[in-house]
Amino acid sequence: MIERIRAVPGVVSAAHAEGVPLTFFFGSWKGDDLRLGGSEAVHAEYARNRVGPGYFQTMGIAVRGRVFTDDDRLGAPRVAIVNEEFARQYFGDHHPIGFEIVDPSDPQAGIQRVIGVAANSKYRMIGEAASPALYEPMLQHEESERRTHVVVRIQAPASTVIPAVRQVMLDVDRSAAVTIEPMSSALAFAFLPSRIGAALLGTIGALGTLLAMVGLFGILSFSVSRRTREIGLRMSLGASRSAVTRLVVGEAGLLVCLGVALGLGVALFVTRPLAAFLVTGLETSDPASLAGTVVALAALSLVAA
Repeated sequence: MIERIRAVPGVVSAAHAEGVPLTFFFGSWKGDDLRLGGSEAVHAEYARNRVGPGYFQTMGIAVRGRVFTDDDRLGAPRVAIVNEEFARQYFGDHHPIGFEIVDPSDPQAGIQRVIGVAANSKYRMIGEAASPALYEPMLQHEESERRTHVVVRIQAPASTVIPAVRQVMLDVDRSAAVTIEPMSSALAFAFLPSRIGAALLGTIGALGTLLAMVGLFGILSFSVSRRTREIGLRMSLGASRSAVTRLVVGEAGLLVCLGVALGLGVALFVTRPLAAFLVTGLETSDPASLAGTVVALAALSLVAA
């Protein structure tokens, strides 16, 4: 099936895997006592995924050393690829390539020799810190899963490639239940907590801004209405309507400018700790959000005045 999918026009690479990162079926999480390079057993906790040849190329994960090939199958010496975090935590200063991994609790696993080190990537959640991970060749394991994933990298419109890929799968196995979706759709599971949090915080922020606008409008309107007699006196002494308007709006504008300056300073200080919860590339001081708030409050102040 994989060979025929790779031959579909528009397909760059394809591979099969037990799990797909950042989805509900990301693989498995294991906690085992492992012997690494003949040393005493150490307790290791790591993400595990069984993948086929071409997986790292398809997923865009760089690997130092060699990757899995079609020769890494049943009967061949067992091999494994660890990620950089696994190597850092459990091999320390030693370069792991060439070292053996033994799981004493699983005699059937045999001895796995490390043949490569993969770059760190995300496995369960977008915001997770770097986690140890171990990859095994799917072809070296006899047990078959009811659910198998095929990852495909394309360079043509999905609308033209997906029907052809689906047809290849059904030609190989008419009884298969095939579901195909772009990675962007599959990532909805990983982004769900962030989207719920963003919607909740966005709603709270909108309500807070609305309350601030209502309060600001009421305060300015009240402060101007208290000056009715003063304004009447000024006009009786010859002040024009435009002069009175400039006076009131100017004083309100001065207060608004002072409030905006203080508010921006406080906002930048208070939101700074939130940076620890944001992913790389996002800043707490978003210029568009700050500018939009300033313009909205300033415009409302002028209307009130």
